[in-house]
Amino acid sequence: MEVRSLSRFLEGGMRAEDLAGEIQDEVRRYQEGLNRTGTSVPVLLVGDHRQLEVRASSLLLICKAFLSHGFSRWDVHYVCDALSLSEATFASERVRELLEELANPEIRAEQLSKREVLSVHDELVALGGE
Repeated sequence: MEVRSLSRFLEGGMRAEDLAGEIQDEVRRYQEGLNRTGTSVPVLLVGDHRQLEVRASSLLLICKAFLSHGFSRWDVHYVCDALSLSEATFASERVRELLEELANPEIRAEQLSKREVLSVHDELVALGGE
């Protein structure tokens, strides 16, 4: 995934469907890796990740993309894993924790539910994300 594209999405300048289209092959390999026991999972982030800034409003875009069906659960996990592994700047420790909840490997074993994402969404709104 290109940092430039991810940054545009997180700033509201790119539709979720467009980012999902760009990363579909990466997400497929990521999903296949998670489904195989004992394999490493590829997460590719090309570019200077230090320029990424993750705010409550950025994470809200990821939640909204999932809730509106612009992102699959695998898109959410992939993007969140990429951000958690990057050198991005987080607006607060709580924003980082909420991002990690969306990338949680235990959730991957089950279906990421609308209820779980709404819970994260509501907390982000309370943090001033909208």
